[in-house]
Amino acid sequence: MSDLAISLRGIGKSYRRFTTRFWQAASLLGCPVPARSFDVFWALEEISFDVRRGERVGLVGRNGAGKTTLLRIVAGQVSPSCGTVRVEGQVQALMELGTGFHPEFSAIQNMRTALALNGLRSDEIDTKIDEIVDFTELDGFLERPLREYSAGMYARLAFAVATSVKPGVLIIDEILGAGDAYFIGKCTQRVRDLAEDGTTILFVSHDLGSVQMLCERAIWLHGGTMRADGRCLSVAKSYQAHIREEEEKRLRARAMSLSRQQALAIGAAGGEQATSLYRLIGLNSAAPKLPCYVKEIRFGAADQTIETIAVGASDSEGDARLLVDPVQLNWGKAQSFAAVRCRPYGDYGGRYCHAPFVMNWPPDVKTDRWLELVIAPSPSGPINIDAFDAVEKCYRALARVPADAAQNWCTIRAAIIEEGQQAPANLPDIGTIPEPPGAITTPAENDAVLPRAVTVDRGERYGSGEIVIVDFAFYDAAGARRHTLITGEKAAAVLEYRAFQPVFEPVAVIAVYRSDGVCAMQLISRRDAAEFGEVSDKGELIADLDPLLLGPGDYVISLALFKDLDLSLAVEPPGYDVHDRAYLLRVLPPEGVNCTIGTVNQRACWRVARRGSAQVAFGQSPAAARILA
Repeated sequence: MSDLAISLRGIGKSYRRFTTRFWQAASLLGCPVPARSFDVFWALEEISFDVRRGERVGLVGRNGAGKTTLLRIVAGQVSPSCGTVRVEGQVQALMELGTGFHPEFSAIQNMRTALALNGLRSDEIDTKIDEIVDFTELDGFLERPLREYSAGMYARLAFAVATSVKPGVLIIDEILGAGDAYFIGKCTQRVRDLAEDGTTILFVSHDLGSVQMLCERAIWLHGGTMRADGRCLSVAKSYQAHIREEEEKRLRARAMSLSRQQALAIGAAGGEQATSLYRLIGLNSAAPKLPCYVKEIRFGAADQTIETIAVGASDSEGDARLLVDPVQLNWGKAQSFAAVRCRPYGDYGGRYCHAPFVMNWPPDVKTDRWLELVIAPSPSGPINIDAFDAVEKCYRALARVPADAAQNWCTIRAAIIEEGQQAPANLPDIGTIPEPPGAITTPAENDAVLPRAVTVDRGERYGSGEIVIVDFAFYDAAGARRHTLITGEKAAAVLEYRAFQPVFEPVAVIAVYRSDGVCAMQLISRRDAAEFGEVSDKGELIADLDPLLLGPGDYVISLALFKDLDLSLAVEPPGYDVHDRAYLLRVLPPEGVNCTIGTVNQRACWRVARRGSAQVAFGQSPAAARILA
């Protein structure tokens, strides 16, 4: 008899996705359909592995990875499109709550039906029902119809019935997630007992802690393929690293002010070429009320033009191209203006308020680079030309297009800031530009050297403006700028400022809020006895977090530079510059730690206080004496 309970070789599962319901119905009726009426989606590709008898295997992966499809193939509910499946023994599959149960029948009636279908005799059924009732602890509800059951009660009944008769293979797909902690503990012990008695377990869960607690081996599925197969801890580390990388990409896309798909397309576009992201952005990170019109965008080095975007004719092809998305971005439709074919940038309702474009630079072109715009400026205000800094994960200003009430066509050239090169002290082509009243602004000559981690909307920012926050970021122990940090490790929060007049002893505050709005932590320079003295010009305020005690979770960050701060008062004082809940941070647990840490990752020094080893003062309890010893 083979030691293998499950053997899969070259398993693939494909589905036809029809363009219309008509073609789908025709296919179901056996009628021939044209190839253009559908495409083929592969939910699983080239899946091969073996599972020994009594082995406990967990399947992990994101939604849509193919986990449930694979379980259905093993359970015999779905046939594979290719490959071979061999399963030894009876299969019990807990795929969905209440599968095989009738909602109008009572728990007792459903138990009898399920056990009879498993081939048990009447006397065996009575014995098994007593065992199931004892395990589920559903006294008082056994004679009630199942439609009255909660998800947790359903889960108890389904698991108890499925495991009352020892199966050859037990498949569990997320059903235990509906149970409470007490019942999950009972289920875990029963699964281990079944495995020791020879039952093979296939378990799917998004909770890596549950997988590690229940299983000895894990398989990671991603995009329908196997990414890893091995010991639980090793696979969990690889999977968590992948999740961190995906989260970093998402937050990087937010820093770019693009959708995640657009940011990934930029990252994958150039091959060996260096792909650079640029944008047009109005004052205070808002699109201009009256549009500007762009005819051409040229890219070159020294005296040579390398690529040109004919803005009025093309938007998404070639090494140099526009990024056009009416939902996210603010390029308008191609049109004619002053008898010239062009495309406007204005307030067209895009989420990110800017007009981005990209260039795939040849690998041998690294110096003396420039870009040039043929543009009819907006009459309503100036527009910046920015470049995205892939290292600092923020935008840097290259040049500014001044407002022009006549909207005459002109050419603006901006030098590309090379890696490691300082930005110019003055932005090219800057005129005298009136700023909107009440806004916190910085002088034009400083814009080129002020990177922003996240564009801060005007509604999120207020203050008198004598000193302003021009950038903010977290750095990990290796000194890398990060949107994600590991709790318990060294980190730093760096707040870059610009003072337009000398300011004496500003108070810096970094407030960290949970997603439910509760303040999880505040870093206050005055409480930490930091003395800045007189602050002028520009610089950085650095808060070292060694270690970071903030527990795992998603957080929103507020920043402030206050004129004064009385720690005894709950009223917010007047501020120079306040960014209200404008930045995001995700804190992750250390690798291999899956238990709940909490909002505070507090460490402790443990010691033993032996009874009778301390003198107990009059009126003092023995416990207090041990603590004070």
